[in-house]
Amino acid sequence: MKNLLFSLALIVLNAQHSLVLQSDFGVKDGAVAAMKGVAVSVSPLLPIFDLSHEIPAFNTWEAAYRLEQTA
Repeated sequence: MKNLLFSLALIVLNAQHSLVLQSDFGVKDGAVAAMKGVAVSVSPLLPIFDLSHEIPAFNTWEAAYRLEQTA
């Protein structure tokens, strides 16, 4: 079963919303694609960016550090 640790950061730039995805899903299966599919079905014009999907499983410190570097 997939690890459920993931972070979503909503960044507002010039009144335009973007979705930045970060997870520990990896990229070998369709989990990231499924997440993006749900986001696009809710808001088709929403820009989606991948921060990282290679966070070690359940490593909240690594996830927080990468998110802090971005924001």
